[in-house]
Amino acid sequence: MRITCTRHQTPKIEEPRSKTARLVFDETSKYASQYVGSRLACTDCHLASGTVAFAAPMLDMAGLFPMFDERVGHTISLQNRIQECFSRSEAGRPPPLDSPQLQALVAYIALPMFPAVWDRNPSTMEPA
Repeated sequence: MRITCTRHQTPKIEEPRSKTARLVFDETSKYASQYVGSRLACTDCHLASGTVAFAAPMLDMAGLFPMFDERVGHTISLQNRIQECFSRSEAGRPPPLDSPQLQALVAYIALPMFPAVWDRNPSTMEPA
């Protein structure tokens, strides 16, 4: 991991795995094709890599898990929720817990500084 910043910038954490994970998030049908039954990607529901308010944003999402899921009637993990997205929203099948795609998505969502917002204005979430 590398942290960079100048005197008047917010520090940026550059996690090499996050670039691969973001590709899985943004181009799911390409990078997780064996689990996707449609041409949808995570970013089709979670707009702009999960950064748009009121469009299923991913910011701080990892901290909400584990959570009770009324649909299934028990507590689920972030990994379980992502598997649900593959099954229900993307009309596919859930990736195994140890799959690189699922692990990449969990890492992407759970990074302390959500990587999709590194180059965005924090007050508006618009690209800087």
